[in-house]
Amino acid sequence: MKMKKGLLYSAVAAMFCLGSCSQDDFGPVLENGDGNVTFTVQLNDKPASRAFGDGLSATTLKYAVYDVTEENNSALAGEGTAAFAANSLSTTVSLNLVPERNYKVAFFASSSIGENDVYNFDASAKTVTVDYSKTNTVAAQTVDYDCFYNTVDILSTDIGKSKTVTLTRPVAQINIGTADMTNAAVGVVYGANAENLHTTISTKGYNTLSLLDGAVTGEVAVVTPTAVQPLSEGFPVVNTDNPYSYLLCSYVLVPQEETTVKDVTISLYKDASTKHADIPVSNVPLQQNYRTNIYGNLLTTASDITVNKDNNWNGAYDVKVWDGSVAEVPEADENNVITLSTPAQFAGLAQAVNSGNSYAGKTIKLANDINLNNINWTPIGTDSHPLNAKFDGQGHTIYNLTINMTGTAGYGGFFGLVKNSSITNVKLDGVNIDVQSATGKSKNVGGLVANAYICPVSKVSVKNVYIKSYRRSGGIIGQIYGSVTDCEAENVTIEMKMDSSNDNGDKAGAIAGQTNEGTYHHTNNKVKNVKISGFRDLGGVFGMVNYSAKISHNYAEDVIITVVDGDKVDPDGHTADFFEGVVGELGVSKTGITVTVGENNSFKNFTLVDKNGSETFTESGTLTPTATN
Repeated sequence: MKMKKGLLYSAVAAMFCLGSCSQDDFGPVLENGDGNVTFTVQLNDKPASRAFGDGLSATTLKYAVYDVTEENNSALAGEGTAAFAANSLSTTVSLNLVPERNYKVAFFASSSIGENDVYNFDASAKTVTVDYSKTNTVAAQTVDYDCFYNTVDILSTDIGKSKTVTLTRPVAQINIGTADMTNAAVGVVYGANAENLHTTISTKGYNTLSLLDGAVTGEVAVVTPTAVQPLSEGFPVVNTDNPYSYLLCSYVLVPQEETTVKDVTISLYKDASTKHADIPVSNVPLQQNYRTNIYGNLLTTASDITVNKDNNWNGAYDVKVWDGSVAEVPEADENNVITLSTPAQFAGLAQAVNSGNSYAGKTIKLANDINLNNINWTPIGTDSHPLNAKFDGQGHTIYNLTINMTGTAGYGGFFGLVKNSSITNVKLDGVNIDVQSATGKSKNVGGLVANAYICPVSKVSVKNVYIKSYRRSGGIIGQIYGSVTDCEAENVTIEMKMDSSNDNGDKAGAIAGQTNEGTYHHTNNKVKNVKISGFRDLGGVFGMVNYSAKISHNYAEDVIITVVDGDKVDPDGHTADFFEGVVGELGVSKTGITVTVGENNSFKNFTLVDKNGSETFTESGTLTPTATN
């Protein structure tokens, strides 16, 4: 069939710009034509350096046209290539399509280096696959493997109409920079002016991109295969007093529209083949069309590391990695809000609160993600000096909280004791708390807060939690007077045991160890992949919910509870008992007031390992509203 009108597209490779760029800096300007479609894009007049991705290394555009008229069927209707002119970020493609049909066109732009191309564009398979082993085979740096992707739908009614295609990176860019290149000690190891220094990185990413929908699959190890020397370009971190030398650039294919957190290892070489040191950096955020910059004094110390993620339009946020330092708490603004953005400021908050400043009437907000770097943490708030301020995490994540408690026992958690306030909207990833080496009366343990007194907790999530304790322990909360709502926990392990007097070993759950009496409502909490061991009052979501409270819409999945010290009796005459998928014990007062069990408190895949090691598996069930005492 002969085409009535031509259809012309401009595939535009959108470029990365410096952190000062905003969405208003550049954008598509549409010009209507008769029968054709022409795309004009104005780029920001402050382009990024070559190393940070100016887009100019993506010189070849490949495209595939799929006929998607028939539902659930996409037939390849054609494919082709186009070239970008030198120093240009735009090109045009003219497509002759059949009227009254629906199409999807996939575009992919990258460098063209023949058989050593890192990216294999396969129109028939509808994929682009990534061969990370080929990086640096031809190019001196993986910065030359920049790439861009997008798809556009062409409906039968679109023939002759204007279309704009803006390509963005389906990969995250990782940049490594150091500030100590000229340190005399560095010259001893790596040669004068670090002339022999080479660098590689290793992490995990994906190797397959779907041309039809942009989905990524195939998680693989990503290793820069050949040690490479530093780039000549400057590392544009906003710190003119301490410029950074640019060691390495790399690209990793990651899922779309989400941040993927991966561990990265930076390997330093004394020459092209002799490794000198590995620097591990945990929980590095990677996201499509974002740059992740890892920088610090990498050649002389591994503790001074900052991770920064930014893209063209959304500005930047920092994942500040703690080096154990303490900084002053900023003053509150006119609305009594204190905004904290670094781990050192939170360490300063702990120091101030534990010395007697309760910050009553204030709201503390977390400005960005922070990484506590598994350095031993001092909880914020004690029995004598609790925190009275409200806390709003603003959706940010606290990574790598570690508490190894020795000496006199205290509260174990990011927060110790918080009173007459509220905690909301924060995530924790990587919690390791061990209080079993402390002496004296054991206190509560919670990943986020050990003891929340008249303090509701909401919209908190934790994952990858490991707690060793004696009593009242939860992935999020140890003990609380207040409602617990919309919280989630995943991959939580809590190991409880009795102390030397055969006491404790009780009350543990992935959300909270114990919720106390009061007209509180605990609802919409979910947990998955939970392992709890202890003496009594152990539940997937809550260890114990005390009287007068209401509990509804809580869910637990894949819970294993193991009874330890099961042949003992505690000083109050309690024996090993109360193990359930959702709540271990439902408390009742002496006057007979008990917990109101509402609807939809359910569990799936609950295993109970009794004191003899025998397993009882229950595929699914609901919380039984029976009162205990």
